[in-house]
Amino acid sequence: MAERPVALPPESERSGDRPDIQLLLLANNLRARAVEILAKAEIMDEARARVTMREVASRYETLAQRVEHGADET
Repeated sequence: MAERPVALPPESERSGDRPDIQLLLLANNLRARAVEILAKAEIMDEARARVTMREVASRYETLAQRVEHGADET
């Protein structure tokens, strides 16, 4: 799973609690969690556990994409 960076607007446009910025930050956090889970999956001894953890990481990535799509709509 390739990590895709999220482009944030310039600092001058980040004032306040803009929902789109909050959603993009959430998407970044979800992606970071997916990467962490993938790293942990690689050290698992049991193949079934690795598969499960990879599935969980994939779902975090899917969720991040959905959150980003929501940010585009705000």
